[in-house]
Amino acid sequence: MARVSGCLRWVFGLLFTITILIVCTAGVFAEDLPPEQPLPPSAPSEITAAGIEETRASVAWSPVPGATHYTVWVDGQRWTGSSCTGAEIKGLQPYTEYTVYVTASNDSGESGPSPSVTFKTLPPVPGTPIPSIKAVDSAGATIEWPALPPSQYVKQYRIYVDGQFVADIDAKEGIQVAQLTNLETGDHYVTVAGVNENREGPMSQPLHFVVRAVPEPTGVTVANRGNDWVIVSWDKQVDIFKYRVFLDGELVGETREQSYLIKGLEPDTEYQIGVVAVSEDGNESLSAELTVKTSSTPPDVSLSGIIDPVYGYVPDVLPGMLVVFAIGGAIKIARTGKYALGGRQLLRWL
Repeated sequence: MARVSGCLRWVFGLLFTITILIVCTAGVFAEDLPPEQPLPPSAPSEITAAGIEETRASVAWSPVPGATHYTVWVDGQRWTGSSCTGAEIKGLQPYTEYTVYVTASNDSGESGPSPSVTFKTLPPVPGTPIPSIKAVDSAGATIEWPALPPSQYVKQYRIYVDGQFVADIDAKEGIQVAQLTNLETGDHYVTVAGVNENREGPMSQPLHFVVRAVPEPTGVTVANRGNDWVIVSWDKQVDIFKYRVFLDGELVGETREQSYLIKGLEPDTEYQIGVVAVSEDGNESLSAELTVKTSSTPPDVSLSGIIDPVYGYVPDVLPGMLVVFAIGGAIKIARTGKYALGGRQLLRWL
């Protein structure tokens, strides 16, 4: 029994020693091994663009596990970086389209690109129009102004009368024109603002005008006419500065008189003539309309057209004309001879 007990103690001691050696050796090896490296992150997803302005925009995306840094790419170019799930992109061009994607990275590397998002920056805020009053009539006014620069991408012009919005006018090239109608008599103020996809720009300086009732001309009639001209006349009016004359809706001239000559017309042609009275402050009356027709073209008149018919009678009257000339010549000679001979008879003198 004593021998068996001693063997068991020896076996247990050996096992304990082996266990201690295994544990110590594992600890040494574990300290010598490098730490486990993480894998590169996956690509971000759910990228969105917001806060778009003229030269900047913001992008955001969902977080990626294991990512420590994100890079924002604009049109294929590395643009900016962020350690969070969003970034602001600056230094963009106004009214320009951009495509953006994001990559994630850590110490092990960089992911592939995320799904891209495309957006367009806003145009610059419109400048201030400079309108002017073109004409004022008894019910409204006509205003005009130069178009704002094309780089402002103006879509419309917004018209305000007496502080109230009245209309949006589509933008076009060149001079912009707006008709203000159905206004009551009295003082009025008009302002204009440009509008684009960004917003409405600043309003122009207010323009003041006065609507007064100006009576339209009366007694408009045709004083005379020809095959290519017409003289139109009308009654005299009080407090009228001038008159505007229109031919088929187009202004052909102005006058302070009560008549006007329109030239350069076509023969035997009907025209619509309008006469508008204008007061000294620029208010205009309604147009007094008149329809007139030029006369037909007269037949051609030439020298041969007059001489040829006369020469047709010459053979018939020539003998008679010769006799008349002969008798007249003889009488003249007789009278001359009589006076020269002091009263003697002509035959004796001969």
